[in-house]
Order: sequence, then structure tokens, then C-alpha cells
Amino acid sequence: MEAELWRLYRRDTPTAALDLDETSQRVVGAAQEMGHRAMAELATYYLLSTGHTLANVTVRALALDSRLHPALLDSLGGWCPVGSSDPKDWLSLNRDTARTLRRLARKTASPAFQGLAEPASALVLSREWQEADQLRGAHYHRRRPQSAGVAGVPLASPWVFSTGVMSMNFGGDEYVDGDNLAHDTTDLGRRVLSAVASAMQTMLERVEAAVAGMRGQRDRLRGTAGVGEQPRSSSETA
Repeated sequence: MEAELWRLYRRDTPTAALDLDETSQRVVGAAQEMGHRAMAELATYYLLSTGHTLANVTVRALALDSRLHPALLDSLGGWCPVGSSDPKDWLSLNRDTARTLRRLARKTASPAFQGLAEPASALVLSREWQEADQLRGAHYHRRRPQSAGVAGVPLASPWVFSTGVMSMNFGGDEYVDGDNLAHDTTDLGRRVLSAVASAMQTMLERVEAAVAGMRGQRDRLRGTAGVGEQPRSSSETA
């Protein structure tokens, strides 16, 4: 929401900003770019954390089948008991987690349970999730490019190799790695939100189907247990 408000605010430039001199307009533009970009990135990071929630809903739904607990223990180091705060019972959504959840789901006897891992898998495989994951990886573990309007350091190496000669470019080129990052990240966040919402909706439907299947099985077992029982006479019930 905040990133979209920034986009709209910058699109409809206030009249006072148009009256500033060129230098002041550049300063204001750089400040707006940094603020807008920061909000867009934060929103995208939180969407990744929401995706982790999808993994944890999946494993807890699978854990409803107590027969799967030994396999959960073997694969994940825990079986996600209710109320657990053990880090082993809280997953991060990534390729390895998706593969593990798929293998676990295939071990269940219920077709409804076997489909529980599909929403998380679909989200991990989506281009939107992969782009957001790459963005976070670059910012947290590699190098986050500086925003437009700031004299940033190019992401490309300054070293040039040609015909056996190595030389270094000491700058002078215009910094372009930060161009349109606020706009592009806002667009990415919007697309990731749509992908996460779709996966969550599918997950809700899968969980409801799995729970309905468990209730149906319980009712059938109760009905089977009652077959063959003779009604008690009035004297017996007196």
C-alpha cells in the first residue's frame, strides 16, 4: 500500500516541487526515489515471509496425519506439535523445503493430503517468487545498488580484459544501475502479492478438502463400529 501511494504521489508532482530550481528538483527527486524504493523493498521482503507461512501451514496440515510423524521427524527433525516454538518446527519456503514437502505428501494414503504440497511448490516455481528471492539475496548477501540520483558505484567490474591486457576504468561514466529501481520493485511487489494470494487461496481449498476427508473417514469408522449392535430392550435400559 505504501509503495503504491509513493507511486501515485510521484506521478502527480506537487506544484511547489515544479517551482524549485534544477538542483533542488534533483535533490527532491533523489530523496523521493530512496523513500519510494525503501517502502517497495520492505513490502517485497514481507511477502517473502508470508510465503514462509505457506510452508508452515502445509507441514502442519500434513502433521494432522499422525502416521506421518516419523517421516516428518526423519525429514525435518520434528513433527510440528501444536504450540511448538522449536525452530525445527518452523520452515523457510525454498526449493529444498518444497521438495521435502512433496516427498512427505506422497507418503500419505489420502489423495486430499497428497495435494497439500502443491500450492507451496507452485509458488516456489513462479517467476515472481524467484525474482523476489533473488532481490533479497542480492540486498542481504551481495551488493544492493544505490538509488538513482546518488553518485553510486557501478555493479559491473571496472576491470577490462582485452587481447591479453588488463586495464581499469576509473569512472566518468554516468551511474545507471539505480535507474527505475523504485518503480520496478513496486511492480515486482504487486506481482508477488498476486502470486502469494493465489497460492494461499488454493491452500485454503486443499486444507478444507483434507479436513473434510478426515471427518468423513471418522464418521465411516463410527458407523462401522455400530454395525451388528442389537437395540437394547426397554427392560435393559430401565
